[in-house]
Formats: sequence, C-alpha cells, structure tokens
Amino acid sequence: MDRVSAVEPDELSHTETDLRAIYEQWSTHDYDRWEELKPEAFDAPTPLMHPLGANCSDDWSTNPFEVPTSMRSVDSECSVRIVGSYGSYGESENR
Repeated sequence: MDRVSAVEPDELSHTETDLRAIYEQWSTHDYDRWEELKPEAFDAPTPLMHPLGANCSDDWSTNPFEVPTSMRSVDSECSVRIVGSYGSYGESENR
C-alpha cells in the first residue's frame, strides 16, 4: 500500500477494497492447482488463475482469477486497475 500511496494516493481506498476482495475469493474457494495457461487443458481440477480473456471450463468448480500472461509493456508510468472478470469489464469502467 506504500507504493500506491506514493504513486496514486487517490486510488488507495480502491486498491485496498480490491485486495480485500481478492483475498476473500482466494481464501474461501478451493483451488486445486496454481494455474492453467494452455487452453487445450482447460479441464478439472480448478486452477487459481488462467489467461485473461480465455473462457472458463464448465468443469471448474469456481471462476479462477484472470491474469495477463505478459508484462512486457508495463512500467512505473502505467496505471493498473483490477476491473473484475473480463466479461464484466464494461460495468467497472466508471469506477
């Protein structure tokens, strides 16, 4: 939170809220493996995370976190915001 305070103080409360939600989801769901990056292997057991924009498998017991698979274009000048699931992106843009 120190970095958020230093770089974008107005986003501190949103960041704290988002991190609490991530922690709550992570701690209350039973993820069976760390990740699944290969779409052809999107079957049970449920991973903690999968590539941003990829569909979730019907075999998964809950929705994993969607994460970018490349950080090549990210630097300290970029703004980052957790917007929820990919399908609900438009609903979170006004926040």
